[in-house]
Amino acid sequence: DRSGMFSDTAKYKGVYRLFYPNGTEYDENNKRRMKTALENIKRSNPQLNVDFSKEWDGKVFKDCIVGMIFQDREWEYKGTRGMTAQPYSIISIEQLEKGNFKIPEPKFVDNQPSVSYSANENFSSLDDEEDLPF
Repeated sequence: DRSGMFSDTAKYKGVYRLFYPNGTEYDENNKRRMKTALENIKRSNPQLNVDFSKEWDGKVFKDCIVGMIFQDREWEYKGTRGMTAQPYSIISIEQLEKGNFKIPEPKFVDNQPSVSYSANENFSSLDDEEDLPF
């Protein structure tokens, strides 16, 4: 039962999927993504003293923090199109604070925008000295 898993008031919804290597052609990519994600989670949570190569217990992630990069993705359903932000990659909190990351290019249904697209249309400018509104 996944009810209650996501907040109705969450600004961004989505699932970041990591796939365990299972003998397919994507194993090397899956291993690399899993290793990078786990390393970034450990870097962001120094209290984690776990060697994931020797033990695995998902409960250790409770109350952990991590940085998340989102990608704008276009969707299409019954002739209607729109944009949504979806989880793209996990980064460490340090990378996030230092701005050491790149926002991925948007992904469009037909590999090109169907309507005029502006990645910044819903954002407002803040002075460098101004606190963030959250």
